[in-house]
Amino acid sequence: MHAVKTEDPSHLAAAYPAVKICGICSVEDALAAVKAGTDLIGLIFVPGTPREVSIDVAMKICTAVNSAAPIVGVFQNQPAEFINDTALALALSYVQLHGHESPNFCKTIQAPVIKAFALDDSFEIEQTTRYDGIARYLLFDRPKLRHDAAWLNRLRHHRAALQTLQTKFFLAGGLDQSSVQKRVREFQPFAVDVASAVEHSPRMKDAELMKAFIESARAYNQKDLSHSPHTTVLGMTEDPGMAPAALT
Repeated sequence: MHAVKTEDPSHLAAAYPAVKICGICSVEDALAAVKAGTDLIGLIFVPGTPREVSIDVAMKICTAVNSAAPIVGVFQNQPAEFINDTALALALSYVQLHGHESPNFCKTIQAPVIKAFALDDSFEIEQTTRYDGIARYLLFDRPKLRHDAAWLNRLRHHRAALQTLQTKFFLAGGLDQSSVQKRVREFQPFAVDVASAVEHSPRMKDAELMKAFIESARAYNQKDLSHSPHTTVLGMTEDPGMAPAALT
């Protein structure tokens, strides 16, 4: 048994945007993601999803990665006891909740929470304020099985409000090497999340695609970081303590 991790590693605060490679299914892919420069690794524990991993495989991944990158466990509408037991056994750095988990439910989770929201027709940005002071981060994602631009236009509708949120956010959903820099410039998220776009086949990541995605995301940092509202919060003042399309 391990203790749940409760602090942000300093290298996560230093990167802009932070990058999470989600849906890792093997030790080999986890180590390749670390080598490519990922800031976080996502392991999915949602039953029946294409990138679900067993606890045994997850343990091997966490042992191999060690402290080279924080591990995020992804869950969806699952019992708090199972989530907490998994987070403790694997020493997860974060728990990502991708279902209809309430703020009170999030309070029962014994690891820093990333609360995900699918930008479906019912989404309103005001929903997220209920998680202020409860979730460490938010995550905005494309609704499952939606490939039109409606969800992205919904995010654009809330673009001004995004920059005033108390809780920093991840952006996921349809990001790839060709689109990530544009989305980072447009929405200025704290972090970006990718799964299928860095695979050469289902459940198998491609080292070159991961490296290319990360480089493309960070190209914004090189060109435009001085204009980003996140410049200060991503430095040493980041609070200590402490996917998505990845589910499809």
